[in-house]
Amino acid sequence: MSRFSRTTVVLLGIGVIVAGVVAVQLAKPAGGSEITWTDFEEGMAYARKNNLPVMIEFSTTWCGWCKKLKKEVYTVPEVIQFSRNFVCITVDGDKEKAIVGRYKVRGYPTIVFANSLGEEAHRIGGFMP
Repeated sequence: MSRFSRTTVVLLGIGVIVAGVVAVQLAKPAGGSEITWTDFEEGMAYARKNNLPVMIEFSTTWCGWCKKLKKEVYTVPEVIQFSRNFVCITVDGDKEKAIVGRYKVRGYPTIVFANSLGEEAHRIGGFMP
């Protein structure tokens, strides 16, 4: 009897995990042929609530390399598909100085990969094809 109970509990646990993953995927904005971006506050709240990693793009309107990144990299199907693993946040470096300071951004573009609490795991500084 106890073996059956343990198996039942394990199967129930697996079912709950699968249901949770499905719910998170359904709750994420529908992916199309472009990256779905959100602002910092909204994106971090969503990431914390759903325990999802974030990709934070720091750019400015005047940055030529930022424009090139958006045009040549963020439109590549493999990059768009990869972005679906993250809550994608965009930060305007000219308008959101506090966030730029928090992440010690020194140039544009900068992409920071972080956990759901915003703790940095990796960064890419500058344009990379």
